[in-house]
Amino acid sequence: VWWSDDADGDWSCVQTLGESSNGHSSTVWSLAFNAKGDKLVTCSDDLTMKIWEADIIRMQSGDGYAPWNHLCTLSGYHDRTIFSVHWSRY
Repeated sequence: VWWSDDADGDWSCVQTLGESSNGHSSTVWSLAFNAKGDKLVTCSDDLTMKIWEADIIRMQSGDGYAPWNHLCTLSGYHDRTIFSVHWSRY
């Protein structure tokens, strides 16, 4: 998650998904929540898509973080950057 400081126009990373061992290794271009809002899919310049699930218990703890647990990585299907991702209704 990035935040823009309007004063100087710089962007700062304020929160990341997952640990460094399971996060994307390059720019994330798109994300989409499922209809229920408890899962998230991301796609990246690293040629992968990752599926994440909300940690509802930790979200309710009120510690200021929205923790997302990495469920799986989809790789080996694309040989170019993935720019867009969306959940199917079916």
